[in-house]
This record gives sequence, C-alpha cells and structure tokens, in this order.
Amino acid sequence: MKKIFFLSIVLSIAYSACQNAEEAFTRGKEMVTLKNDSGAIVEFAKAIEINPNYAEAYYYRGNARLKMKDTADAISDFTKAIEINPKYAEAYASRGSIKAIIKDSAGAIIDFSKAIELNPKSGELYCKRGQVREGMEDNKEAIADFTKAIEINPNDAEAFFFRGRATLGLKDLKSDDIKSALADFTKTIGLNPKYAEAYFERSIIKIVGSDIEGGMDDLNKAIEIDSLHAKAYHFRGMLKTAIGDKAGAKLDYKKSDELGFPSPSEPAKQIE
Repeated sequence: MKKIFFLSIVLSIAYSACQNAEEAFTRGKEMVTLKNDSGAIVEFAKAIEINPNYAEAYYYRGNARLKMKDTADAISDFTKAIEINPKYAEAYASRGSIKAIIKDSAGAIIDFSKAIELNPKSGELYCKRGQVREGMEDNKEAIADFTKAIEINPNDAEAFFFRGRATLGLKDLKSDDIKSALADFTKTIGLNPKYAEAYFERSIIKIVGSDIEGGMDDLNKAIEIDSLHAKAYHFRGMLKTAIGDKAGAKLDYKKSDELGFPSPSEPAKQIE
C-alpha cells in the first residue's frame, strides 16, 4: 500500500513538472509572436530547467538566440535538440543555416543533407543546400539541388534564380547553358516580378548577346525595384557610355560610387 502511495506521489510530481514546462514553453512562444526574443529565451530556459530533455524548447530557444545574433549559443541549442531527438529535421536545417552563415560550408552540407534525409519532400532544404554548394563552386551539384527543389515546387522563384546563377558559374559554360540560365531568370521574373537580382542577371546575358535595348530595360527595372543596387547603376553607366549618353553615364557612375561599388555593399554581395 505504501509503495502504491509513494508511486502516485512521484507520478503526480512528474506530471506537475511537465505541465509547468509546457506552460513556460507556451509563454516563450507567445513572446516570440510579440517579437520579444530576450523574454522568449527566459521562458524557454525555464522550460528546459524543469524538463532538461525538452527538445522543442532547445530548438525554439536556438531560433530566438539566432535572431539576437548569438550564433554560438544557437548552435549549442540546436545540437542539444538533435542529441535529444536525432530525427529533428528542423534542428538540423537551422544548424545548417548558421554553419552556412559562418562559412562552415562542409558542416552546412552535412546538416542540410541529414535534414533532407529526414524530410525529402522539402524543396526549401534542397534550395538551401544548393546555395551552399554554389558558394563552394560545386555548381553541377548545386544545379541538381535547385532542379530537385523545382520538381517539388514548380513555383519556387528562388530555385529558378539560383539555378540560373549556378548555370552561369559552370566552368565549361556552353551556349545552351546560357540559354538555360536566361530561361531560368525569365521564369523567376514571371513568378516574382519584383525580383531585382533576376532582372540584373538577365540584363548581363542580354548585353553580352548584343541585346542592348533589352539589357537596358532590365537594368532600369532592377533599379526601379531596388534603388540601392550598386552594380545595376554601374553596369547601366557602362551601357550608357557605350551608346554615347555620357551625361547619363556620369550620373549612374556617381550613384554607384555613393553606394560603394566595387566595395562589398549588400546589393553587391547578393549577386557576386
């Protein structure tokens, strides 16, 4: 009888602790909704203190820490979430994203690959791994990832854009590859008419192919969408110089200089 009574007390305490952990976790998610990341971290920490095996609390705290640019602790939280639940695809993906940011490309590939293994129907994961591979100049594998992302989601504008850019990065670039890239940028624009980078990349292909008018139209559109696009101003200045519009070229070069070209301004970094 005493053993049963003792067991019931233990179970009651354990149940109460789980309830308290859930309550703290719920408060943490509410803080996230309110964009109070520091408050969310406090609540998730409470949930973890009550239940040290609460994988979701580690994952959510990791995301909150990432928003506050605390990448080291965010990686630790995602790693702990994975230790508790080795099939936590989202934790692998989030840790992979941080590794990509800090230039641990090999580590990012491993994490994205594991996330894909656990969630093979996520086009977003293929697209993320493809971007890392493109950054490593492994363009053929990158193209394969972007193509898979497109198979999963045929309306993924980013996958078309990045596939076009990776295609242009091929070392043995052929005329058919250029046509394919042009088609991908055009598809990107069809899916997202506000995609400034796609207009810019397409403009370069058109200019190289002697479609000066088409190239100018795309540069104008890129600048219309993104008035801080340093490279677009610079290349439009070059184009205006070529067609004899020296006054217009001077204004564009002045603007690109103000925006820091060829220094690594944000617009420039996105299209290098």
